[in-house]
Amino acid sequence: MNESRFYAADWLGVGSNWGTLDPGGDHLSTFSTDKGLYRVRHPARPGLEYIGETGRSLRGRVRALAHGAFAEEMPYRDPQYRHRRNRHEALLFSYSKLGDHDAQHKREEVETELIGVHWLKVGESPQDQF
Repeated sequence: MNESRFYAADWLGVGSNWGTLDPGGDHLSTFSTDKGLYRVRHPARPGLEYIGETGRSLRGRVRALAHGAFAEEMPYRDPQYRHRRNRHEALLFSYSKLGDHDAQHKREEVETELIGVHWLKVGESPQDQF
């Protein structure tokens, strides 16, 4: 698998088409309210910026990411949320409902495996992962 596969809509069976992380876009209301996984990437940088999971609404998570990424001030103090820093850059995201993997421990397992695959192929974790 080459790096460009990280951007595939069906990367390792997880993902959807990429959309912009624009907080003003009407498209945010069309996203799933299910639990699942998501990926964040910058269109001009190699690899992924972040791989995450949410036990709440994917739509809610994407909205929080969009508003946090474009906020005037960093809205999160915890370094765990570094991927939500204000960048004023074009970011893209993709999400996936996991069906049989909807329990938290299963989502976390898939998230960890995807981070591991990224590490093996790129030689590092996604930029904002840890």
